[in-house]
Parts: sequence; structure tokens; C-alpha cells
Amino acid sequence: MRTPLYTIILCAFALFLHSCKGDTNSSSQVEKPITEAEVYGKWEIAKAYRDDQITRLLDNGKVTITEDGTFTTNIFGDPKAYPFKLKDNSIRVATPKTTKYLVSEVTPDTLKMSTKFRNFEFKLIMTPVE
Repeated sequence: MRTPLYTIILCAFALFLHSCKGDTNSSSQVEKPITEAEVYGKWEIAKAYRDDQITRLLDNGKVTITEDGTFTTNIFGDPKAYPFKLKDNSIRVATPKTTKYLVSEVTPDTLKMSTKFRNFEFKLIMTPVE
């Protein structure tokens, strides 16, 4: 009498585990790699968040990313140019302490990046300078 009950429980458990594997075609999508050509241009900070709170600290912040591998910004004070590399959706800027910006989205009218600076997490939403 116990054998059929154990068989039913075992089959139910196997079905449960199989259903938990996940759907490979689910809504979680693989990010497409961002190319340098997509980030080239002059951008201004439209919104900035520090630790998920809107901050005005970066008002008037601008970034220019050029084809010659230069990342110019006034975020750290006076505008300065630094060499940069783009790899795996990450812009690595050779500031005195290398700054890494993770690009989460880029369209012709929006550039979204995040970075960590002095133990604060910053999220930047940028728009092109006309």
C-alpha cells in the first residue's frame, strides 16, 4: 500500500522540480553589447540619483565622449579630459582612480549610466546636448 503513495509523491516532486527550472524564453533578456559609436556625443545630466534619491549635486553636469577615446566631464569640477575604454557595457575612465560607469541603456535621446564614487551609488540619466 505504501509503494503507490511513495510513487505518487516522487512523481509530484519530480514534476515540481521540472517546473522550477525556468523558461529560457522568459522576459529576462540578455543585454545587447553597447558599442562606442552609440555613446559618442555630448551629453548633459537630466536627472541624477545618489543612493536612489534624486540629487541636485550633479546639476549642469556634462560629458563628452569622442571617437578619439576621450571622455571629458565637469562632474568632478572643472572640465577635464580623460582616456576611456568601453568593454562589456562598462566605460572605464582613466581618472586618477579609474572610474567605471556601467551603461544600462543607450538610445539616440538617452544615456543611462551608474557609477560608485566615494561609497555612494550614482545613477545618471543623460540627454544629448543640442
